[in-house]
Amino acid sequence: MHENLKYTIRLDQKIKEFISFDALRQNTIQAKEQIGDWQPVYCDIKYGTHYFLYAKFIGAKDGDEFVLEKIQLYIQNYSGPVSIGFNGYINLEPLEEMDDEDPDRDPRYKNRTKYYLNIGLEGLKMENKTQDYPKKDVEKLNVRLKQGDILVTQPFFSPVDPNLSQIYNSNNLNNSNFVDEIFMERVGEDIIITEEGQDALTLLYHLDLVSEENLSAAGIMMDSEHVKAKLSDFKMYEESSGITFHKAYGESKGITFACRPENSFFQIN
Repeated sequence: MHENLKYTIRLDQKIKEFISFDALRQNTIQAKEQIGDWQPVYCDIKYGTHYFLYAKFIGAKDGDEFVLEKIQLYIQNYSGPVSIGFNGYINLEPLEEMDDEDPDRDPRYKNRTKYYLNIGLEGLKMENKTQDYPKKDVEKLNVRLKQGDILVTQPFFSPVDPNLSQIYNSNNLNNSNFVDEIFMERVGEDIIITEEGQDALTLLYHLDLVSEENLSAAGIMMDSEHVKAKLSDFKMYEESSGITFHKAYGESKGITFACRPENSFFQIN
């Protein structure tokens, strides 16, 4: 049932682009238009921090469709010890064909398209509270959203500052000042990069967000059978779905959030 519970994203050409937080100090219509109209697309808990992702979909209505021109994102950390920000990666891609068993297949929207919005995040990155998908990149996609189209928001994380975690210094892991729980684990006196963490780093390599040197320094060998198989899985996923992002982290251990909303329903005004 939870797949059918979605945020509603209002597509309205009157929604204005965010430019600067300076507008917070101004009490004008133009300022309110700039800092208002953020709409939630995702929330979760990571590093003990409860955060929300908000978006603006800037564009213009064309008949029964909404021509997308730009996407803007804003992150709000609501509670918890670690401030989370954007790492600079953002990508929007349509699912070429929904499976017959996909819960988002709906006879009310026979031509529905499902879009995946993949967003890179990073702990201890509070200086990056906003992220834009530039107009020139969106225009290449030629996205024309329809009433009832679906957005699936999929964040993923880069490691926290490696100078703190020593994640790229396999000989010095036990001296880590911050054990990055998404990639690492403390086991008594020892600190290790978990299997899930190795897979996540391999994904980041696949996305050109870490280098082969980073993997090697973390003790992950490119010529290992596991890494080669994982990279092959990513490539096969791209070829079968048309989506370059592949979720590598699996399900969280234990229940970290009673309901993690990630699906949204587009409504054209």
